[in-house]
Amino acid sequence: MKISKEQMEKLISDETDRIWNVEPEKSLVAFVQEQIESVGQPLTQEQLTALTKALTYITKATTKSAMLAWVNVMNRIQSDQQ
Repeated sequence: MKISKEQMEKLISDETDRIWNVEPEKSLVAFVQEQIESVGQPLTQEQLTALTKALTYITKATTKSAMLAWVNVMNRIQSDQQ
């Protein structure tokens, strides 16, 4: 079955969103918050909310990009074997 790049991106995005587990994300936010506060810069609630949103976006975008790269590699391997 052939699907377009856009369909593949949507499928990966939908599946990533469906299975997304927020626990690693919470750990990442806590770690970054701890690092910032360790130099004497406590975060306000507004800053913490912005940090959480930014790290969530970065983490999901990185995951989706890695999945697209993996699919591309698998497609390339399959094409090379035919």
